[in-house]
Amino acid sequence: HTNERVIRSYMKFDEFSKLLLTDSQPQFLYCYRNCIINMDKITAVDHRDFVVQTGEKIPISRIDTQAIKQQYVDYRFNKFKS
Repeated sequence: HTNERVIRSYMKFDEFSKLLLTDSQPQFLYCYRNCIINMDKITAVDHRDFVVQTGEKIPISRIDTQAIKQQYVDYRFNKFKS
């Protein structure tokens, strides 16, 4: 999803995710099965979901909830610090 539209990819998710989940793209986070979120678009975090600017809720994996939320907090802190 972008601000303007949904872009569909026919590339395998594991190949596509390698393009986004890099040190040069620190704002992207794998948060749920086959779901990567741009942390710059998150406006709120509730118990089980990230809420993005559009109001859409993106689920957070139950297995890794604490680690995923901590990665988001660390990202926001480092961004604030910069």
